[in-house]
Amino acid sequence: MIAQRAAERQGAVIGGYDQQIANNRLLGNQAYQTLQANYDPIAADAVATRERNMGRIDQYGNSMRSDLDIKAQQMMAAAQQSAIQRGLGNTTITNSLQRGAAFDNNRQKLALEDQLLQNRIATDSSLSGAYQNVLQNRAQALGSQFNQNISNENQLTGQRLGYIGGIQKCHVRAAKSDHSRQATGKLRAVSKGPRTLHGFSSGQH
Repeated sequence: MIAQRAAERQGAVIGGYDQQIANNRLLGNQAYQTLQANYDPIAADAVATRERNMGRIDQYGNSMRSDLDIKAQQMMAAAQQSAIQRGLGNTTITNSLQRGAAFDNNRQKLALEDQLLQNRIATDSSLSGAYQNVLQNRAQALGSQFNQNISNENQLTGQRLGYIGGIQKCHVRAAKSDHSRQATGKLRAVSKGPRTLHGFSSGQH
């Protein structure tokens, strides 16, 4: 009866450790998932912000290209009208005016493309740095939580194994004690038996 109660208590303690380990895994996984849920939108927002800003640069570039083309056409029309008014509206002069307007337009467009490229590089560098910081913080937070989960489980598992090891030691000591008592009992039984001398019992003459 005593042994049964002891076994029940031991089973309850071991079951308690198992429940703590299960709870630790559940809470650890929840904490890990919460961190993911918190950081993933931040990372996604950093990517979306970069795309928005790059899109704005592209919109600005398209608008400026269109403006340059319109200005070039206006300047060409004004130059041709001026030449005609001065009696210089022949083909040679018109072609020269067109080449000059086209050259000036291309020069301004090249300057615009250089400016747009610098804006893209600066924007990409800034937002990429912010995005990398988010990823780094995310990785560190998730790694820390993962290591904490493992540490907690190892601690509980160690306590559980230590308790089981203590039970096993108690069983070994009990078995040795039983064996020792049995051996002592046998020696006492032998010592209480008939004494003999040279193969004859003490009752013989």
